[in-house]
Amino acid sequence: MRALGVLALAALLAACAEARRPAVPEPAAELSEGRVVAPLGAILDLAVADATAPETARDDRPVEAALAAARLEWLSGETRAGYRLANIPASHRFALQRAVEESRAALAISPDATPEQVVQALVAASRALRANDAAAVQRAMSSAVFLRVRPDALARLRQPGPRPGAALALPALREELERHQGFAGRGLGGSVGTEPVGVMNWMGLAGPPL
Repeated sequence: MRALGVLALAALLAACAEARRPAVPEPAAELSEGRVVAPLGAILDLAVADATAPETARDDRPVEAALAAARLEWLSGETRAGYRLANIPASHRFALQRAVEESRAALAISPDATPEQVVQALVAASRALRANDAAAVQRAMSSAVFLRVRPDALARLRQPGPRPGAALALPALREELERHQGFAGRGLGGSVGTEPVGVMNWMGLAGPPL
């Protein structure tokens, strides 16, 4: 009887801890191209397409380059405790981090910025560039996230160059999720509501929608 009481208390404490945990923030709609329900699959599919596109297809497309970098940052940020990818194998977490370091060095982004700061700055830049608003572009590119170097971050977005780290890390991550979550053969970009719910629920852990 006492054992049952201890188990009940443990369950209650776990439920309370779960209730107190801050909600995982939702990504900007641009990252998933408008898919706001279960966005992980859409963002990962788009990130893979970004990373594996021919290098010549990236030139003079700063909006797409900004969003590609933002998706990579978002995915890397999701590997932190309590987030959607918190329980991926360490090898994938390491590969994502290396890809982020590569991206930041190429785009003159501060290595000390948080993923949220970088995503916010890059999404703001993409919106300003898409609107062809010179003043908004100037404001967005004046963010402290961007280093004051030459060539500057805007010039680098226009010619982002190859991303070998991302080209390796992102398809491997998608393959890992497909293998463990039952997405094999159809990718992660299926219709809304078809993805399993939970942070890495193939490991038996509950969490926010993917």
